[in-house]
Amino acid sequence: VGSRDGVPRALAIAPDGGVWVGLHGESRVLKLDPQDGKQLADIVVAGFHPYGAAIDSAGRLWMTEALSGQILQIDTDSERIGNAISAPSPERGCPSSYGIAVDSDGRVWIAGFTCPYAFGYDPDSKQWTSVPLPDSGVTRGIAADDKGRIYVASSHEWIRIDPSSTFGFFEASDPTTRLTVFDAVDGGGLKIFGTRDAILPGAGTIGVGLDADSRAWLVNQDSGSATRVDTQTGEVKHFNVGDMRQARVFAMRAREMLERSSPQWRRATDIVLASSPDRED
Repeated sequence: VGSRDGVPRALAIAPDGGVWVGLHGESRVLKLDPQDGKQLADIVVAGFHPYGAAIDSAGRLWMTEALSGQILQIDTDSERIGNAISAPSPERGCPSSYGIAVDSDGRVWIAGFTCPYAFGYDPDSKQWTSVPLPDSGVTRGIAADDKGRIYVASSHEWIRIDPSSTFGFFEASDPTTRLTVFDAVDGGGLKIFGTRDAILPGAGTIGVGLDADSRAWLVNQDSGSATRVDTQTGEVKHFNVGDMRQARVFAMRAREMLERSSPQWRRATDIVLASSPDRED
């Protein structure tokens, strides 16, 4: 889908089975036939760069950008585009954004990324809810269950952003694995799994999903693993996934694009060494 620079990044499936793909690099949204992948619609969202997507029970497609704190709605029946809506700015460095989810009451949630909040938008009242997450770190993926709880994954304690950088990160702490859970209605009942005193296995959590038993699954980019957390019992399981050779290839390419004196270059070098086939455990 899209051109070489289209960067398909956002994806969601509508109630009618239509597959919606957001092209981050081209500011376009495509609808694909679920049977043969044929392109059924091509919608230009000028000035908006889709990064994540979710569809609510009314069939409305919601997308978010990375960093901007903005969301955008598209009616999947009429293909009509709404206006971009910005989350509030409760403090300096806000809003920001990464992942997106829709809860059982139709509220649209975005993770604040470098802004220490999660933001929920009610399409009916057109009001935002801001939930402070001062101890959650850099929030990435976000999910909602059918019991009114929100789950947020975090990859680092902190990240400093350089918009001119190839990878966007100017400097970052060591990667971590962290999960924050809170009630969607009022932000209460907040609980953090993966604190400094009770570390979760894995490193660099960027996504979260829920299984049929409401256990949270975290995908860990830096460790090439998945972590399962039962937020009711506290049980934690860790699973190695994927092929570390691919992480090595990516890190080697990254080193070629980065300054040797930069923290990113050193981190890429660590990944190259850690994933070496000749490494002795």
